[in-house]
Amino acid sequence: MSKLAEDTYDLLSDIGLIDEKFNVYSGAQAAGCDEIDKIQISLDAAMLLEGCAYQYSFTGDDDWKERIDGLLSRTLDVFFPDGVAVEAACEKSKTCNTDMEFYKGFLHRSLAKTMQLAPQTADTILPVLKSSAKAAVARCTGGDNGRMCGFSWVADEFDESSAGAQSSVLAALYSAMTTTTANSSSTGDGQTSGGNGTTDSNGTGSNTTDDSTADSMGARSGIHLGVALASLLFATIIDI
Repeated sequence: MSKLAEDTYDLLSDIGLIDEKFNVYSGAQAAGCDEIDKIQISLDAAMLLEGCAYQYSFTGDDDWKERIDGLLSRTLDVFFPDGVAVEAACEKSKTCNTDMEFYKGFLHRSLAKTMQLAPQTADTILPVLKSSAKAAVARCTGGDNGRMCGFSWVADEFDESSAGAQSSVLAALYSAMTTTTANSSSTGDGQTSGGNGTTDSNGTGSNTTDDSTADSMGARSGIHLGVALASLLFATIIDI
């Protein structure tokens, strides 16, 4: 299954769903896969990063380490400006759909798992998880009880409450308490010890924000990156 994971990553890269700067794009037109949707969604980056971390933990291969390093750096740049999570494709423009309101929670969990599987990333990941969780909790001031959590953690005040917002804040909190040893499936030497693993041209990621709406994401007939990422993550878990 390691070969399957390698081939899957190479295919995503060859198509252009992962570019040379480690931007992860959401999909491509079905015909020929040559027209890339240059929209970046945190769930896609999170799944890919976690899948690479599983492969690195299992194989100890430097190629997977390099992918982790590149993906982690770009993921933090795009989705954690100033150390606080944002859904870059839709949050500022207020166009996130119901599904997208859950994605920041998945992002935090995948970063926490990456930190366990590849402990060398802890010094980079943990401070961001903590600062993002702190900002998330600061927005839990809404609703009739004054304790409901908002969706945007970079907003000046509580914006709106939803199931996705509550779930994501909870995920941010417990991810910030993750350590590289407790319940970790990594021995720290690149091998596993068992356990369950659950832009633009200037590289700023501006293609991911504002002028992209949730409707336009769903309307395009394309191959969504999530399918390929699921096969990569499935392959890594089967390997382990």
